[in-house]
Amino acid sequence: MEKKSNTIFTEDSLKFVLLIFSFMLFFISIVYENESIEKEIRNKEILLENKRHEYITTKTHLMSFTRYSKIKEIVEPLGFRESLKQPIIIEIPDEQVD
Repeated sequence: MEKKSNTIFTEDSLKFVLLIFSFMLFFISIVYENESIEKEIRNKEILLENKRHEYITTKTHLMSFTRYSKIKEIVEPLGFRESLKQPIIIEIPDEQVD
């Protein structure tokens, strides 16, 4: 009579356990990489939002700075004032240009 061995881990079961273990390691590495990429995306979105706010603030500041009344207020201390006469076009004959 042949005696059967009662081993829990046969060669086939050991191969299967190693296969499952390798799949688990692969899955863990993919999840870790995915979390890293998601964190990087979140950081880039925050940076983009900050740049957008900075752009809007700068644009608003420049628009208010280039208003006619603001320019007039800045140049008045330099001695410039608003002209009450309509501007005229100065034409130079072609002979005098040379």
